[in-house]
Amino acid sequence: VYAEDADGIVTYYTAPATPPKAGTVTLYASASADHSRFSTLTLVIAGQPISVAIVASTPPPFTLPVSGTMSLIGTLSNDYTVGGGSISWSLSCRSSDCGSISATKSASGTEITYTAPASVPTGNTVAVTATSVTDPTVSDSINITILSTGA
Repeated sequence: VYAEDADGIVTYYTAPATPPKAGTVTLYASASADHSRFSTLTLVIAGQPISVAIVASTPPPFTLPVSGTMSLIGTLSNDYTVGGGSISWSLSCRSSDCGSISATKSASGTEITYTAPASVPTGNTVAVTATSVTDPTVSDSINITILSTGA
């Protein structure tokens, strides 16, 4: 924003709706009579915190028979990286075989498939976790109970 006379003129800056790529904006103000006299101010533009959510093809409580499949979609909010960010997927359970996932990484909003193990794991439960690649401290998990085919 340019002002002819700094005498009592107030200039306001409005931050962009999404943070800029580098996360900062530098404002420059120079004297109109001598442009070599200037001042700068660098602002950090922070967005809302990133969040992750898992949406499953079936409503909770989540149960699957051994070797059954379930579609899952991980969605990111407030991830302003190019392409909208990505999600890292992982499985955990108390057995060596927790089943499998069709992708260990996906774009936000992309469907993946979880396949239950061929036998019921110890504790009957598998945790599926979606983690933000941009901010690995942010994740969401769901627990899926694995049932024997006769259950």
